[in-house]
Amino acid sequence: MSQPSRLKKLVFYGIALSPLLVVTGVLVYFTFLTNTFPQAYRQYIRNINFDCFDVVAEHRYVYRMKPGECHFDNAEYQTVQTIDANGFRNANPKISYDAKVVLLGDSHMYGFSVNDADTLNAQLKARHNIDALNLGIPIYATYRELAAAEDHAPKAEILVMQYCENDFGENAEYLTLPETQEPETRKGVLQNITAAKEVYEIRKANGNPLRDTFLGVSQVIRGREYSTRWEMKQQDRTRDYEGEAQAFANILLRHKDYLKGKHLIVFESSSYGRNNTRFMHSFDKVLKARVPDLDIEVLDVTTATNRHDYFWLDDHPRPSYYAKMADFLAPHLHTGG
Repeated sequence: MSQPSRLKKLVFYGIALSPLLVVTGVLVYFTFLTNTFPQAYRQYIRNINFDCFDVVAEHRYVYRMKPGECHFDNAEYQTVQTIDANGFRNANPKISYDAKVVLLGDSHMYGFSVNDADTLNAQLKARHNIDALNLGIPIYATYRELAAAEDHAPKAEILVMQYCENDFGENAEYLTLPETQEPETRKGVLQNITAAKEVYEIRKANGNPLRDTFLGVSQVIRGREYSTRWEMKQQDRTRDYEGEAQAFANILLRHKDYLKGKHLIVFESSSYGRNNTRFMHSFDKVLKARVPDLDIEVLDVTTATNRHDYFWLDDHPRPSYYAKMADFLAPHLHTGG
Protein backbone atom coordinates (compact mmCIF):
# COMPACT_ATOMS: atom_id res chain seq x y z
CA MET A 1 0.00 0.00 0.00
CA SER A 2 1.54 3.32 -1.05
CA GLN A 3 2.21 6.13 1.41
CA PRO A 4 -0.14 9.17 1.24
CA SER A 5 1.22 11.88 -1.01
CA ARG A 6 2.59 15.08 0.50
CA LEU A 7 -0.28 17.06 -1.00
CA LYS A 8 -2.86 14.78 0.59
CA LYS A 9 -1.14 15.21 3.96
CA LEU A 10 -1.25 18.99 3.63
CA VAL A 11 -4.94 18.88 2.70
CA PHE A 12 -5.68 16.58 5.64
CA TYR A 13 -3.82 18.74 8.17
CA GLY A 14 -5.34 21.89 6.68
CA ILE A 15 -8.83 20.52 7.18
CA ALA A 16 -8.03 19.18 10.65
CA LEU A 17 -6.47 22.42 11.84
CA SER A 18 -8.86 24.83 10.11
CA PRO A 19 -11.03 25.42 13.21
CA LEU A 20 -7.92 26.30 15.20
CA LEU A 21 -6.65 28.58 12.43
CA VAL A 22 -10.01 30.35 12.23
CA VAL A 23 -10.14 30.87 16.00
CA THR A 24 -6.54 32.13 16.00
CA GLY A 25 -7.29 34.51 13.13
CA VAL A 26 -10.37 35.87 14.89
CA LEU A 27 -8.43 36.41 18.13
CA VAL A 28 -5.61 38.17 16.30
CA TYR A 29 -8.08 40.41 14.48
CA PHE A 30 -10.06 41.48 17.56
CA THR A 31 -6.96 41.79 19.74
CA PHE A 32 -4.59 43.70 17.49
CA LEU A 33 -6.73 45.29 14.79
CA THR A 34 -9.68 46.54 16.89
CA ASN A 35 -10.28 48.01 20.35
CA THR A 36 -12.71 45.22 21.33
CA PHE A 37 -11.09 44.20 24.60
CA PRO A 38 -10.39 47.75 25.90
CA GLN A 39 -13.93 48.74 24.91
CA ALA A 40 -15.46 45.77 26.73
CA TYR A 41 -13.28 46.46 29.74
CA ARG A 42 -14.32 50.10 29.98
CA GLN A 43 -18.03 49.60 29.29
CA TYR A 44 -18.91 46.34 31.00
CA ILE A 45 -16.10 45.06 33.21
CA ARG A 46 -14.16 47.84 34.91
CA ASN A 47 -15.71 49.21 38.07
CA ILE A 48 -14.73 52.66 39.27
CA ASN A 49 -14.47 52.36 43.04
CA PHE A 50 -17.48 54.45 44.04
CA ASP A 51 -16.92 53.41 47.66
CA CYS A 52 -14.25 56.12 47.68
CA PHE A 53 -16.53 58.87 46.32
CA ASP A 54 -18.02 61.39 48.74
CA VAL A 55 -21.08 63.30 47.50
CA VAL A 56 -21.07 66.92 48.70
CA ALA A 57 -24.01 68.32 46.78
CA GLU A 58 -23.72 71.68 48.52
CA HIS A 59 -20.47 72.32 46.64
CA ARG A 60 -20.38 73.28 42.99
CA TYR A 61 -18.14 70.34 42.22
CA VAL A 62 -20.85 67.93 43.54
CA TYR A 63 -18.52 65.23 44.88
CA ARG A 64 -14.93 64.61 45.96
CA MET A 65 -13.11 61.62 47.45
CA LYS A 66 -13.51 60.30 51.00
CA PRO A 67 -10.64 61.28 53.30
CA GLY A 68 -8.32 58.43 54.24
CA GLU A 69 -7.06 55.49 52.18
CA CYS A 70 -8.82 54.20 49.07
CA HIS A 71 -7.82 50.71 47.93
CA PHE A 72 -8.52 50.07 44.27
CA ASP A 73 -7.58 46.83 42.53
CA ASN A 74 -8.11 46.56 38.80
CA ALA A 75 -7.19 44.13 36.04
CA GLU A 76 -3.90 45.91 35.33
CA TYR A 77 -2.98 47.53 38.64
CA GLN A 78 -3.49 47.57 42.39
CA THR A 79 -3.31 50.94 44.13
CA VAL A 80 -3.57 52.56 47.52
CA GLN A 81 -4.70 56.17 47.20
CA THR A 82 -4.32 58.61 50.09
CA ILE A 83 -6.98 61.32 50.27
CA ASP A 84 -6.53 64.43 52.42
CA ALA A 85 -9.07 65.99 54.79
CA ASN A 86 -10.59 68.10 51.99
CA GLY A 87 -11.22 65.11 49.74
CA PHE A 88 -8.30 65.51 47.31
CA ARG A 89 -5.31 63.31 46.58
CA ASN A 90 -2.43 64.85 48.47
CA ALA A 91 -0.48 62.19 50.35
CA ASN A 92 2.16 64.71 51.43
CA PRO A 93 0.88 65.98 54.82
CA LYS A 94 3.05 69.09 54.49
CA ILE A 95 1.42 70.35 51.30
CA SER A 96 -0.31 73.68 51.84
CA TYR A 97 -3.60 74.76 50.32
CA ASP A 98 -1.82 78.07 49.82
CA ALA A 99 0.50 76.36 47.32
CA LYS A 100 1.39 78.49 44.34
CA VAL A 101 1.20 75.59 41.86
CA VAL A 102 -2.17 73.81 41.63
CA LEU A 103 -2.99 70.79 39.49
CA LEU A 104 -6.48 70.48 37.99
CA GLY A 105 -8.05 67.73 35.92
CA ASP A 106 -9.91 64.44 35.97
CA SER A 107 -8.78 60.90 36.80
CA HIS A 108 -5.62 61.34 34.73
CA MET A 109 -4.50 64.20 36.96
CA TYR A 110 -5.81 62.53 40.10
CA GLY A 111 -3.67 59.47 39.36
CA PHE A 112 -6.46 56.89 39.15
CA SER A 113 -4.17 54.04 38.09
CA VAL A 114 -1.04 54.65 40.20
CA ASN A 115 0.07 54.62 43.83
CA ASP A 116 0.74 57.79 45.80
CA ALA A 117 4.45 57.94 44.98
CA ASP A 118 3.73 57.94 41.23
CA THR A 119 1.15 60.74 41.02
CA LEU A 120 2.14 63.91 39.17
CA ASN A 121 2.31 65.98 42.36
CA ALA A 122 4.53 63.35 44.03
CA GLN A 123 6.81 63.15 40.98
CA LEU A 124 7.13 66.95 40.79
CA LYS A 125 8.25 66.96 44.42
CA ALA A 126 10.59 63.97 44.15
CA ARG A 127 12.24 64.90 40.84
CA HIS A 128 12.18 68.71 40.92
CA ASN A 129 11.36 69.73 44.51
CA ILE A 130 8.20 71.50 43.30
CA ASP A 131 5.29 71.61 45.73
CA ALA A 132 2.03 71.24 43.83
CA LEU A 133 -1.47 70.89 45.25
CA ASN A 134 -3.48 68.20 43.45
CA LEU A 135 -7.19 69.02 43.04
CA GLY A 136 -7.82 66.51 40.27
CA ILE A 137 -10.85 64.22 40.75
CA PRO A 138 -12.13 61.36 38.55
CA ILE A 139 -14.85 62.33 36.04
CA TYR A 140 -14.48 66.07 36.62
CA ALA A 141 -14.73 68.37 33.60
CA THR A 142 -13.58 71.97 33.19
CA TYR A 143 -16.32 73.77 35.13
CA ARG A 144 -16.01 71.61 38.25
CA GLU A 145 -12.22 71.67 38.09
CA LEU A 146 -12.27 75.46 38.23
CA ALA A 147 -14.98 75.44 40.91
CA ALA A 148 -12.72 73.30 43.09
CA ALA A 149 -9.82 75.69 42.44
CA GLU A 150 -11.89 78.73 43.37
CA ASP A 151 -13.03 77.09 46.60
CA HIS A 152 -9.67 75.68 47.68
CA ALA A 153 -6.84 77.51 45.92
CA PRO A 154 -7.52 81.26 45.91
CA LYS A 155 -3.79 82.06 46.22
CA ALA A 156 -2.61 79.92 43.32
CA GLU A 157 -0.21 81.58 40.88
CA ILE A 158 0.01 78.74 38.36
CA LEU A 159 -2.88 76.46 37.44
CA VAL A 160 -1.95 73.32 35.51
CA MET A 161 -5.09 71.98 33.82
CA GLN A 162 -5.25 68.56 32.18
CA TYR A 163 -7.93 68.25 29.50
CA CYS A 164 -9.46 64.96 28.30
CA GLU A 165 -11.63 64.49 25.21
CA ASN A 166 -14.55 63.33 27.38
CA ASP A 167 -14.64 66.76 29.08
CA PHE A 168 -16.42 68.15 26.05
CA GLY A 169 -19.79 66.54 26.81
CA GLU A 170 -20.09 68.01 30.29
CA ASN A 171 -18.66 71.35 29.17
CA ALA A 172 -21.31 71.60 26.46
CA GLU A 173 -24.01 70.60 28.94
CA TYR A 174 -23.00 73.31 31.39
CA LEU A 175 -23.17 75.88 28.61
CA THR A 176 -26.76 74.99 27.67
CA LEU A 177 -27.98 77.02 30.65
CA PRO A 178 -27.01 80.53 31.71
CA GLU A 179 -24.59 80.76 34.61
CA THR A 180 -27.42 81.77 36.97
CA GLN A 181 -29.02 78.34 36.43
CA GLU A 182 -25.83 76.38 37.07
CA PRO A 183 -27.43 74.55 40.03
CA GLU A 184 -29.82 72.88 37.57
CA THR A 185 -26.89 71.44 35.64
CA ARG A 186 -25.34 70.37 38.91
CA LYS A 187 -28.43 68.25 39.58
CA GLY A 188 -27.77 66.38 36.35
CA VAL A 189 -24.20 65.61 37.42
CA LEU A 190 -25.49 64.32 40.76
CA GLN A 191 -28.07 62.11 39.02
CA ASN A 192 -25.41 60.66 36.72
CA ILE A 193 -23.00 59.84 39.53
CA THR A 194 -25.81 58.36 41.65
CA ALA A 195 -26.92 56.10 38.78
CA ALA A 196 -23.33 54.99 38.14
CA LYS A 197 -22.88 54.16 41.81
CA GLU A 198 -26.03 52.04 41.78
CA VAL A 199 -24.67 50.01 38.85
CA TYR A 200 -21.37 49.63 40.71
CA GLU A 201 -23.14 48.32 43.81
CA ILE A 202 -25.06 45.73 41.76
CA ARG A 203 -21.91 44.54 40.00
CA LYS A 204 -20.01 44.44 43.27
CA ALA A 205 -22.67 42.23 44.84
CA ASN A 206 -23.23 39.93 41.88
CA GLY A 207 -20.04 40.16 39.88
CA ASN A 208 -18.09 37.19 38.56
CA PRO A 209 -14.81 38.09 36.79
CA LEU A 210 -14.81 35.23 34.28
CA ARG A 211 -18.50 35.55 33.44
CA ASP A 212 -18.39 39.35 33.29
CA THR A 213 -15.39 39.28 30.96
CA PHE A 214 -17.07 36.80 28.58
CA LEU A 215 -20.37 38.69 28.58
CA GLY A 216 -18.65 42.05 28.13
CA VAL A 217 -16.60 40.94 25.15
CA SER A 218 -19.63 39.18 23.65
CA GLN A 219 -21.77 42.31 23.98
CA VAL A 220 -19.17 44.51 22.28
CA ILE A 221 -18.79 42.10 19.36
CA ARG A 222 -22.50 41.36 18.92
CA GLY A 223 -23.43 45.02 19.15
CA ARG A 224 -20.56 46.11 16.90
CA GLU A 225 -19.51 48.53 19.63
CA TYR A 226 -15.81 48.22 18.79
CA SER A 227 -13.79 50.22 16.28
CA THR A 228 -11.10 49.01 13.93
CA ARG A 229 -7.69 50.69 13.85
CA TRP A 230 -8.66 52.46 10.64
CA GLU A 231 -11.91 53.71 12.16
CA MET A 232 -10.06 55.00 15.22
CA LYS A 233 -7.63 56.87 12.99
CA GLN A 234 -10.58 58.36 11.14
CA GLN A 235 -12.15 59.40 14.46
CA ASP A 236 -8.90 61.13 15.41
CA ARG A 237 -8.77 62.92 12.05
CA THR A 238 -12.35 64.17 12.28
CA ARG A 239 -12.34 65.13 15.96
CA ASP A 240 -13.63 68.70 16.35
CA TYR A 241 -10.79 70.24 18.33
CA GLU A 242 -11.89 73.78 17.60
CA GLY A 243 -15.43 73.06 18.82
CA GLU A 244 -14.01 71.58 22.02
CA ALA A 245 -11.75 74.61 22.41
CA GLN A 246 -14.70 76.99 21.99
CA ALA A 247 -16.62 75.22 24.78
CA PHE A 248 -13.50 75.21 26.95
CA ALA A 249 -13.01 78.96 26.38
CA ASN A 250 -16.63 79.69 27.28
CA ILE A 251 -16.20 77.82 30.56
CA LEU A 252 -13.07 79.87 31.29
CA LEU A 253 -15.08 83.03 30.71
CA ARG A 254 -17.40 82.04 33.57
CA HIS A 255 -14.35 81.97 35.86
CA LYS A 256 -12.56 84.95 34.38
CA ASP A 257 -12.35 86.96 37.59
CA TYR A 258 -10.63 84.08 39.36
CA LEU A 259 -8.23 83.41 36.47
CA LYS A 260 -7.05 87.01 36.08
CA GLY A 261 -3.48 87.40 37.26
CA LYS A 262 -2.84 83.65 37.20
CA HIS A 263 -0.82 81.67 34.68
CA LEU A 264 -2.95 78.84 33.24
CA ILE A 265 -1.13 75.91 31.64
CA VAL A 266 -3.34 73.61 29.56
CA PHE A 267 -2.39 70.21 28.15
CA GLU A 268 -4.19 67.15 26.83
CA SER A 269 -4.25 63.67 28.31
CA SER A 270 -6.87 61.68 26.45
CA SER A 271 -7.97 58.05 26.70
CA TYR A 272 -5.27 55.52 25.81
CA GLY A 273 -2.84 58.32 25.02
CA ARG A 274 -4.61 59.35 21.84
CA ASN A 275 -3.10 62.80 22.19
CA ASN A 276 -2.58 64.90 19.09
CA THR A 277 -0.58 67.97 18.10
CA ARG A 278 -3.84 69.42 16.77
CA PHE A 279 -4.92 69.94 20.37
CA MET A 280 -2.23 72.53 21.04
CA HIS A 281 -2.71 74.36 17.74
CA SER A 282 -6.52 74.48 17.98
CA PHE A 283 -6.76 75.38 21.66
CA ASP A 284 -4.00 77.98 21.41
CA LYS A 285 -5.69 79.69 18.46
CA VAL A 286 -9.18 79.70 19.98
CA LEU A 287 -8.08 80.77 23.47
CA LYS A 288 -6.01 83.65 22.14
CA ALA A 289 -9.05 84.86 20.22
CA ARG A 290 -11.70 84.27 22.92
CA VAL A 291 -9.83 85.18 26.11
CA PRO A 292 -6.87 87.32 24.98
CA ASP A 293 -6.53 89.05 28.35
CA LEU A 294 -5.88 85.81 30.25
CA ASP A 295 -2.37 84.40 30.63
CA ILE A 296 -2.72 80.94 29.02
CA GLU A 297 -0.04 78.56 27.77
CA VAL A 298 -1.10 75.48 25.79
CA LEU A 299 1.42 72.63 25.69
CA ASP A 300 1.90 69.74 23.27
CA VAL A 301 2.45 66.57 25.31
CA THR A 302 3.08 64.40 22.23
CA THR A 303 6.73 65.44 22.50
CA ALA A 304 6.93 63.99 26.03
CA THR A 305 4.66 60.92 26.20
CA ASN A 306 3.18 58.27 23.92
CA ARG A 307 0.55 55.52 23.97
CA HIS A 308 2.95 53.11 25.67
CA ASP A 309 2.64 55.33 28.76
CA TYR A 310 -1.02 54.27 29.08
CA PHE A 311 -2.46 50.91 30.09
CA TRP A 312 -3.80 48.70 27.28
CA LEU A 313 -7.18 47.74 28.79
CA ASP A 314 -7.65 50.69 31.08
CA ASP A 315 -7.51 54.14 29.51
CA HIS A 316 -5.39 55.69 32.28
CA PRO A 317 -1.66 56.51 32.39
CA ARG A 318 1.07 54.25 33.72
CA PRO A 319 3.67 55.44 36.28
CA SER A 320 6.06 56.23 33.39
CA TYR A 321 3.62 58.91 32.19
CA TYR A 322 3.77 60.87 35.45
CA ALA A 323 7.57 60.78 35.61
CA LYS A 324 7.80 62.07 32.03
CA MET A 325 5.16 64.74 32.64
CA ALA A 326 6.92 65.97 35.78
CA ASP A 327 10.10 66.50 33.74
CA PHE A 328 8.11 68.08 30.91
CA LEU A 329 6.17 70.51 33.12
CA ALA A 330 8.89 71.49 35.60
CA PRO A 331 10.48 74.23 33.42
CA HIS A 332 7.04 75.89 33.10
CA LEU A 333 6.35 76.04 36.85
CA HIS A 334 8.51 78.95 37.99
CA THR A 335 6.56 81.14 40.42
CA GLY A 336 7.16 84.60 41.79
CA GLY A 337 8.85 83.42 44.97
